Amino acid sequence: MTDTPLSSPERNRIGTIDGLRGFALLGILIVNITTFRSGNPAFTGVNWWVDRLILALAQGKFILIYSFLFGLGFALQLEHTDSRPYQARYFRRILGLLLFGVAHYVLLWEGDILMSYVLPGLLLMLFSRRHPKTTLGWGIGLYAGYLGLILLIVTMQALRGPAASPAVAPAVEPGSVPPALLLTSSYAQLVVMRWHILPDFLSEHSLGTVFALGIFLLGFYAGRQRILSDWQEHLAFLRRVAAWGLVIGLVSAPAYVYTSLSSNTLVLPLRLLALTAAFICPIALCLAYIAGMTLAWPGLTRHLPWLVTGMQAAGRMSLSNYLTQSLILTSLFYGYGLGWFDRVGPLSGLGLAIVIYAGQLACSAAWFRYFRFGPLEWLWRSLTYWKVQPIMKEV
Repeated sequence: MTDTPLSSPERNRIGTIDGLRGFALLGILIVNITTFRSGNPAFTGVNWWVDRLILALAQGKFILIYSFLFGLGFALQLEHTDSRPYQARYFRRILGLLLFGVAHYVLLWEGDILMSYVLPGLLLMLFSRRHPKTTLGWGIGLYAGYLGLILLIVTMQALRGPAASPAVAPAVEPGSVPPALLLTSSYAQLVVMRWHILPDFLSEHSLGTVFALGIFLLGFYAGRQRILSDWQEHLAFLRRVAAWGLVIGLVSAPAYVYTSLSSNTLVLPLRLLALTAAFICPIALCLAYIAGMTLAWPGLTRHLPWLVTGMQAAGRMSLSNYLTQSLILTSLFYGYGLGWFDRVGPLSGLGLAIVIYAGQLACSAAWFRYFRFGPLEWLWRSLTYWKVQPIMKEV
């Protein structure tokens, strides 16, 4: 989730990028809470509006920020390293990410995203010395190519006709645990279950490599051009991205909401059009959020310094905070915990997310009074450098 030098000592850090990671943590938490309910219940009133707003403005958008910043962090790393020693360190770093992802999936929650970063993270090395415009072209091409592949699959399925489709859609995606078992199984039973379905999870998400690599390359381009590192020199560009991204994202958001709930009732041409708009929405809003937060950061620093301090601290230990969120949510919603699964609506879930996030901001800021790295960031860095790193701050 974080990248060298973005997990290195304070003197090497870029506060705006740390803050963006901290900001994305809130959006990811809000979305993840919605996964602890079965299907799409028929909400009414305020809950209906909150549910649709989360779909339109948060789902699929904040996770793209992390992917974008992963590629950006890779570019920043290359500025300060020699290629051959760095390649060995980077390979160990990706291996560490894989180990964290497997542990997260098996021991905590099947909603892991870390493992989906492993293969595209390795492929990113192929672009380490390519021209920035080449990486930008590949990034846009892979993102568009993934959309084209989805449209092709949908078209082929529609042309086969309803007889070729299963009469009843599978209730559980491959690599997921049936909701009923989440409430009735013990912790040990769920761990064993997830271990056995781990291969299904990996195969189900393998196609996402193309998508993730495309986003990584967009971030890599931004890092090579130092658009966020030297944001003062790119103000006009950032303003255009924020404005156009917001307009395009909001215009296409209704299509995203509709296709997230159901688009099978549309005739094929309209369905393909809706899917295209829905695919554009997340990247447009992701870029708008990144540009907008970068532009707003000086004002936030002046007027809300406590919030900025907390967001930067949370971003510096985003891996630890991400896994902590999973620990908290599964303890609240699963049967071996409080068993809140399917009992928390959108509005209550939003309030719960804000409370948890506020606690993480406070704890993260307190942590860095005494330590140089987050706990899992320290472990990850030690593995990357194959040497135990000092974690305590010098007095």
